[in-house]
Amino acid sequence: WVTIAALKAEAYHDDFNPPETYRSIELFYPLNATKMSEKEEEEIIDTFLFELAASENVVFQKAKLLEPTTWDIDEDETKFTPNFRPLEPFNEGMRLFNAAVPVEDAELRLLSLFKVLEFFAPIVLALDSIEALRKKLDSPLALSPDANYLKSIIDLVRSLDERRNDNQMIRLLFETCLDFVELSTMLPHPHFKELKYGDKKTDIEAQSKAAAEALVATRNQVAHAKSDYRPTGLELSLEELSDFNIFLEAAAVQTIRWYNRLPVHLKLKL
Repeated sequence: WVTIAALKAEAYHDDFNPPETYRSIELFYPLNATKMSEKEEEEIIDTFLFELAASENVVFQKAKLLEPTTWDIDEDETKFTPNFRPLEPFNEGMRLFNAAVPVEDAELRLLSLFKVLEFFAPIVLALDSIEALRKKLDSPLALSPDANYLKSIIDLVRSLDERRNDNQMIRLLFETCLDFVELSTMLPHPHFKELKYGDKKTDIEAQSKAAAEALVATRNQVAHAKSDYRPTGLELSLEELSDFNIFLEAAAVQTIRWYNRLPVHLKLKL
């Protein structure tokens, strides 16, 4: 079908880009299967593109047919057979990830990958808050609450609400969704140190806190690129962004997979 469309639109070149060389993803339906909606088919394609990028570091973008007058000649005919896990259910983080990985500029890539974490961070915070409230309600005092017990619930809710800022939400996401010790090897040195599984929990938490603060500060610096922007001292240098983006890409993948592992009743939609 893509070949036919290219022929009809004359979007090909006989020598450098013949119509049959367009890359496409085809969905095959079993016999008598009910056809999915266009939206559902798009989600399967996004899931496939996510897995290609996450598991094989092969990045494809959805694109329209080439204009007949513009050709990007690529004589590399290398073929490969992808080897990755079964496709996971689609979630919106995959679409954001697929949009981020083709970005080459280091600063814009950081902004794009941050959007993936920013999408899931409120879900992580909400689940953590729900668990804290559940523990509070497990108390025997919940059966016959007095004024002090009710006030303690109000205080707990207020303390949980105070964590609703980028630094704390990203830190909580790092500690909840990632194998942070493993990913610490990707962080730029000497700004960050490589962790080991035998390290103290406080050291690991301090490192995740530092990484979250550096990410948020750098995001703010890039997003608010104004002459009157006042650096906090936590921002990453331009030289460090390349390594940090490698960490950020791996963090985004692990966060997406974390969400898909959640039981259905915990998959909040915010």
